[in-house]
Amino acid sequence: MFSFLFSLVIGALAGFVASRIMNSESSTWRNIVLGVLGGFVGNLVFGLVGLTATGFIGDIIVSIVGACICIWLGRKMFGGWINRECECQRKAREEEERQEAERDCWLMIERNKRESGIPPRQRECTLASFEEREGTGKALQAARRYIEVFAEMSSRGEGLLFAGPTGCGKTHLAAAIGNALLEDGRRVVFKRVTDLYYELRGSFDGGNSETDIITPCRQADLLILDDLEADAPTPWT
Repeated sequence: MFSFLFSLVIGALAGFVASRIMNSESSTWRNIVLGVLGGFVGNLVFGLVGLTATGFIGDIIVSIVGACICIWLGRKMFGGWINRECECQRKAREEEERQEAERDCWLMIERNKRESGIPPRQRECTLASFEEREGTGKALQAARRYIEVFAEMSSRGEGLLFAGPTGCGKTHLAAAIGNALLEDGRRVVFKRVTDLYYELRGSFDGGNSETDIITPCRQADLLILDDLEADAPTPWT
């Protein structure tokens, strides 16, 4: 009886270790069977090469080696039935993968938001929060349409131009589009045109290089240029 229990303990331990070494999911009972079978296979292999192993540690090593061989043979001969997941393991793995994908997506979106350059007061702008005024209905519809078919319009190099007097909501609509695309996982860069001019001019005075300034704009899925005519033109601009 003691010998039988001893064999079960060695089998379970050897099967568990072999499963981890071979990256194979396995239940407790399967570990026991795998370890016991591994003991026979291990003794056979050790005998063929003229090696001997004695004592508890020796039996464990022999069984682990044999169990690893059994897993390898099982994968080669039966398409990996030893590594097949049970239903609960599959569901747990899929749920873990789903949560990890959601976490990675959230981290990417938050990084894109930080790097977008959208001013703090415009980060909460949405089309729903836009206060429609007389004559802005078409602009609102165009913004909504642009978000819906962004991929198609972007592939054709098409954008939007909002024009109108100060305070009519041009920046709000532009930022709302940017925020919506950021939530969709897109990369957005928001630049006030005058600030961009000064950044480029600063590159000649030892600031960030022109490449460092322009590259993020070119790599963005959407580039928003705000206040195109906010300042009077100068000889440099």
